[in-house]
Amino acid sequence: MPVIYSNNASTTLSAGINNSTTTIGIASASGFPSIGSGEYYFATIANTNNTKIEVVKVTAGTTSLTVTRAQDGTTAQAFDSGDNFQLRVTAATLEAATKTDVNITAGAISGSAISNDAIDSQHYADGSIDTAHLSADCVTNAKIANDAIDSEHYVDGSIDTAHLAADAVTGAKIADDSIDSEHYVDGSIDTAHLASVAVTGAKIANDTINSEHYVDGSIDAAHLSNDCIDSGNKIADDVINSEHYVDGSIDTAHIADNQVTGAKLADDRRAASNTVDAYDGNGHDYIHYDADVGMRFYTAGAEEMRLEDDGDLHVDGDVIAFSTTISDATLKYDINPVEFALDKINQLKGVSYKYKHNNRESAGLLAQDVEKVMPSAVKTKKVPLVTGDDKEYKTLHYDSMTAILVEAIKELTAKVKKLESK
Repeated sequence: MPVIYSNNASTTLSAGINNSTTTIGIASASGFPSIGSGEYYFATIANTNNTKIEVVKVTAGTTSLTVTRAQDGTTAQAFDSGDNFQLRVTAATLEAATKTDVNITAGAISGSAISNDAIDSQHYADGSIDTAHLSADCVTNAKIANDAIDSEHYVDGSIDTAHLAADAVTGAKIADDSIDSEHYVDGSIDTAHLASVAVTGAKIANDTINSEHYVDGSIDAAHLSNDCIDSGNKIADDVINSEHYVDGSIDTAHIADNQVTGAKLADDRRAASNTVDAYDGNGHDYIHYDADVGMRFYTAGAEEMRLEDDGDLHVDGDVIAFSTTISDATLKYDINPVEFALDKINQLKGVSYKYKHNNRESAGLLAQDVEKVMPSAVKTKKVPLVTGDDKEYKTLHYDSMTAILVEAIKELTAKVKKLESK
């Protein structure tokens, strides 16, 4: 049932219609295609200012037309005498043309066959092949006659095995394949005729590893003794030793004379890289060798001590030990007594306080106060285990306070003696 079409067909309604009218009168049939048996065309009705448009299917008639209303997604509406009735390009026309024969008046396509197709004249518009008329064309019996491989491959890529003997591919095997002539087209091997070709017994005869590896990569252990992999499936000249199996496991029964002895670790187990982190211990207690920071010590999953690359040791807790402080006079220079020690002591205040990070109570001095009277006793340091950040905070060297206390006591003693002598 073909859709038909013609160019520049346009007229007007000879009478008004409502939204249910199925017989429409038009002013002139000039330019419109004549409808044969089973044929139809799509027409567009539009009012004079194109504010109302409806597509109808015309199935019979010349000036009195039989129509099906509300086509191609439009709605049936009322129109007036004199409104436009035209053949326009519509989606419904195009869709019908792709599904059925289309008769374009004076057009180049006839009978839905592509007469001047670049392949041949027997391909239908939808790409299918007119096999009934194919014998005289460059494609014969749906096979590719001059195909670069051979003339016995069907258009769909399958092989005409019944007529393959005289072609380059014989018995569905690759005759002159760069590997051998016994591989089938699908990649499988004709093992029955493989003995005289480069691949023998499904093994790679001249493989760069050895001649005893099978095509699937497995090893012919029965004939392995003269290869670089020894007959026990072990790597004979492996850079580690000759007792590692091919899968990387260790032959512990014969390992005593090799670099790895009794599956024990080597004496030096340091990593070669200085930039890769390493860990030692278990998931609960361990040492983290941090390439960017230093050695970090964890207990119960929390970092409790850190030895940084600059030599600073941070401990999140008390350090209990017997210790000494270097104080030999021969190791010091620019030695001077602390002056005005009593005045400096009087500028300080002893305070009690609590630490923010653990609420522990303590007592002592404030580093900011000491810095004003004795700057050498105050240093700035990072305290990550206390603060959790990378900022620097003031720390107080309490051993430095001993000197100022001693000199202050001496000044007090002198004042007491002076008072006692009066």
